[in-house]
Amino acid sequence: MTELERRDGAAERAEEAKKATLERGGVAYTLLTRRGQEQESAATASATDDEILAKAKENKSGTEQEVESLEDFTARVRTAIRVEEQSLTHSKVALWQDGKMLELELTFPEESIQPIFSGACWAGTVVWPAALLLCEHLKTMADTVKDQRVLELGSGLGVPGMVCQLLGAKEVILTEQDPLPELLRRNVDANFANDAPRPLVDTLDWEEPEESSTNAQEPFDLILISDCVYQELYGDSWRALADCIKALSRPKRATLTLNALERRKADGVDEFLAYCREIGVCHKRIQTLMGPENEQLELYEMWTE
Repeated sequence: MTELERRDGAAERAEEAKKATLERGGVAYTLLTRRGQEQESAATASATDDEILAKAKENKSGTEQEVESLEDFTARVRTAIRVEEQSLTHSKVALWQDGKMLELELTFPEESIQPIFSGACWAGTVVWPAALLLCEHLKTMADTVKDQRVLELGSGLGVPGMVCQLLGAKEVILTEQDPLPELLRRNVDANFANDAPRPLVDTLDWEEPEESSTNAQEPFDLILISDCVYQELYGDSWRALADCIKALSRPKRATLTLNALERRKADGVDEFLAYCREIGVCHKRIQTLMGPENEQLELYEMWTE
């Protein structure tokens, strides 16, 4: 098999995997991402609001968040941060009810190797439900985010960090491992004017955070993480992530980390949380959200004493 044939085969397999992920990830978390527009995805078009609410109530057991009334639910989803459009190459994320939209490119130019060739890197080209949950929470703490220094780890497409910039953060740094920073920079350029405050993009290796130019600057007030713990895809990189959180956090709760996770089979989340406790990174679950098929999102605050 030639190198070209190998790449073509890898691209085809990765594209199918990504397509399947989009079909699930873009619409599964109905309470979070159901859109308040007339035209909806085929995956949810057959479900009425009453049916969705009934399903949510069935899934309520064991969660920390009350299921809201249909009236409140309908009002909220019309202003929620949500994916309006998502394909293999582009995504549109609606941020505010005034029509503010992030338009994101999901692929590299044809002349460069796309991240889907690099194992799990294709996951950095999807707007995941956990990122939307984190963004919704950031909206509720807009006064806190304003004038803070914010770092996003494992940014992927960088949506939570971009939201912080739009909320008035003093400085936002989006970090990823190669080759994803190139894609991040293009999306920052596409969504922020040259003369406006904009996120910075940097490369950061979780195993060597002290070596990054990011760490040489002022301490961070807020660290953002979304869907970066999934053992089946990322292996035990959660160990390096936990160590990185500790290395970049100021003691006495001076740095707050917000970590949005999705629970999956063999996800490694419990092992990650146990290791965090072991190394002195405290955590508290502040929100749990159930999807229509028992999918579960969790949001944690994390800090060091």
